[in-house]
Parts: sequence; C-alpha cells; structure tokens
Amino acid sequence: MQTATPRRFYSLDALRGLAAIAVVLWHWRHFFRSPDDAARRIVDVASMPLYPILFPFYTSGVRAVDLFFCLSGFIFHWLYAGRISDGTTSGREFLVLRFSRLYPLHLLALLLVLAGQVTAAHLAGGYFIYADNDVAHFVSHLVLEPPAMLGDSFNGPAWSLSVEVLLYALFFFACRHMPSRALGAGLGIVAGLVLWPVYPLVARGLFGFFAGGATFLFYSALIRRGVNPARSVATLAALAWGATLAQMRAQWLDVSSDLGLLWASAGLFPVTVLALALLETRRGTLGRRIAVLGDISYSSYLLHFPLQLALLLGVTALGIHASYGSAWLLLAFLAVLAALSLASYRCFEMPVQAALRERLAEARPTGRREPAAPRSRGSRARTAW
Repeated sequence: MQTATPRRFYSLDALRGLAAIAVVLWHWRHFFRSPDDAARRIVDVASMPLYPILFPFYTSGVRAVDLFFCLSGFIFHWLYAGRISDGTTSGREFLVLRFSRLYPLHLLALLLVLAGQVTAAHLAGGYFIYADNDVAHFVSHLVLEPPAMLGDSFNGPAWSLSVEVLLYALFFFACRHMPSRALGAGLGIVAGLVLWPVYPLVARGLFGFFAGGATFLFYSALIRRGVNPARSVATLAALAWGATLAQMRAQWLDVSSDLGLLWASAGLFPVTVLALALLETRRGTLGRRIAVLGDISYSSYLLHFPLQLALLLGVTALGIHASYGSAWLLLAFLAVLAALSLASYRCFEMPVQAALRERLAEARPTGRREPAAPRSRGSRARTAW
C-alpha cells in the first residue's frame, strides 16, 4: 500500500475531464432554447438526445463548474501553496505560469467566437445565444474582467475563467501572508458565504476553491499521520452520489437552488475529491488510462461554444435541417470536440505555453535568481495545471 502523496493525481485529472463533458452536455440546450425566452431558461430537456441516460447532465451539468473550482483549490494547494509560502515561487513566476497556461487559448477562442458571431449576424440576422457583442464587452473578455462586466456576450463560458484569475490572486496572497494555510482556506470559505447573496458567481468560486483547498489540507494531515480511510470515504462518496442522483430523478430538491449548490460545493464535491485522492494514494495510480480527459478539459471547455457556433453556421449556410435531438449528432459533436481539443492541447496550448515560459523567463530582471521548479516524472501534471 502506498503511503506517500502521488506525483500526479490521474484520477483528479480524469474527474476534471468528466466535469468538462458535463458542461458541454449542459450547453447542448443552446439548440433547444425558446425563441420567445430572452433569458434562455425555457428548455424542453426531455426532448434532448439520450435523455433517460444523460438527464443528470442536461438538468444539472452547470454544477460541474463548481466542481472545477473545488478541483482547482485542491490541486493548487498541493502544487503551489508550499512553494509560494516559502518564497520558492515568486509572484512574477506564478503569474507567468498561470498566464502562459490560460490566456493563449482564451484569446484564440475569443477571436473564433468574434468571427463566428459576425458571420451569424450576417447569415441569420442575429447573434447566437450571447447577444451583447459590442466593443466594450469584447474588451472585458480580453482583460478577463469579473463576470458582471462580461455580461451575456461572446464566449459565455469564459466567465468562470475570470473568476479563476481572481481566485489565483487571493490564493497567492493567502499563501504568502496568512500565518497558516488553514486560516487562509477558512477565510476564503467564509468570504464565499458572505458574498453569496450579493455576488453569487464570485462567491461560488471562492467557496468552491477554498473548500477544495481545505480538502487537500485534510487529506495531507491524514497522510502525514499514516492514516488512509480510503474505503470509508469512498463509500461515503458513493452514498452521497446515490442520494444526489435519486433526488434529481425524484426532484426532491432543486439543484439550481442555493441549497442544492451548497450541498454540492460543501459536501458532494469535496468528499468525492478526497475519496479519489485517498484511493489513488493507496493504490499508487488510479484512472491513468483516462487521465487524458484532464489534458483536454480546458480546451473542451473553451472551444465547445465556438464549435456549436460553427455547427449552426454550417447548417445555416448549407440550408439543411439539423435534428439536434439526434443521439448521432450529439455523439459526432463530442467526437469532433475531443479530436479538436486534443489537437489544441498538443499542437497549440503546450507549445505556446513552453515558448511563453521560456521567453518570459529570459526577460526576468537580473538579480536574485528564482529556484527552478523541481522536475520529476510528475512534472507533466504541473504543466497541465
């Protein structure tokens, strides 16, 4: 039985990929919106493809964004908290690491949506889904302003990316200046609860991210003490998921409500992440064969709306009727998205990331030299995040 923390959490990478798929399936409702509903909330989800199987994603897939926040909090406290607190990773280096990983694809996706929406306005006489596509909103996306500034515009799913950027800044500050990581995580959770009624999107990020951080701190404390209740926690997670799926089918609780979201962010997601981390620590590796889903999760998340837009434009330009309720069309879309995301990861994201990190490292002012990040067989996990 393994007792040391793994060099890479393959299972959490896989879970991140599954969360991205959940968001993609949730947004399939874009093709089922009511033309008379400006808020796009009236959707006949029962007519969506493979509904009896995929109904949890069609009705609650939006909650996967909060799973992203929880996973980010766990992973960032694992990879970066110690290095930031002891000064091994400077603010500049942390900024370069995050900018080089996130911004290039965000910019590419934004430009693709800009071109697509201009074409949609010409072909169909209006924008697809996100309608506030003016210069001011484009600039807001360009500089990743908070969600309230992004509005209902351009690549809508990028709102969570703007929240992530804020979370990274708060995380760095907490690691560098708080007397303990537990205190930083606790204050982040409390701040999320306080902001929930007035700024829910940012509050969700705060609560989920630092709940994930607290989950890592609990996991780390268990491992340091040589305790690994993997089976008990995995059983608890399985029961939590069983209860959640049962209530979704019976509609006992509105999962889109604050209570449903709090259950997911404070209970379901942390216990799931903890269970997988403990199981992988016990086994050595878990989910290695499907960890590629984590590699392509970011591109799947940012590129699925541009691909939806491309599908709509193709159908409109060819003058054909597309049955969006077809399971074959959905499966074909997912296959194309997976191939496109893998190509993006290998041929664009990683090469651009490496080039930016090399160039920005060369541009570092002379003086105190920052220690290089340790290299190991698990270094790929660091670049993927």
